[in-house]
Amino acid sequence: MSSYIGMMIAGFCIVAAFAFAIIAFYVGTITSSKEKLAAMEAKNKERLALIEKGLDISILDRPTEQKLSFGPLLWGLLLTGTGLGAFIGYLIANAYRLDQTAIMDCMAILLGGIGLIIYYIVRGKVQQQK
Repeated sequence: MSSYIGMMIAGFCIVAAFAFAIIAFYVGTITSSKEKLAAMEAKNKERLALIEKGLDISILDRPTEQKLSFGPLLWGLLLTGTGLGAFIGYLIANAYRLDQTAIMDCMAILLGGIGLIIYYIVRGKVQQQK
């Protein structure tokens, strides 16, 4: 009987994870499309204002500086550090016969934090260069 409960809990967790991923993707897509639409509307208003004043609108067509996105770097370093920490914690726990859960959790948190520190340093250097 308890194996059925475990399978039901695991199934619920899998379904919930997929639902969360789909909702996060949907919300992220809508948010980015609204930002793009607002930027296009602002650009159109600027063009109309220049046309009404009789000025040249070619000044708006110059290339704009692209904003760097550090989101993938953040998540990549955080998840890599967490996964590596869990793996190293597993190896340490098996080698020294320690409590596997505690060691894996501690190492995952430690290396995840180190990944965030690396992210902070890299982002600061890149922004300082600009």
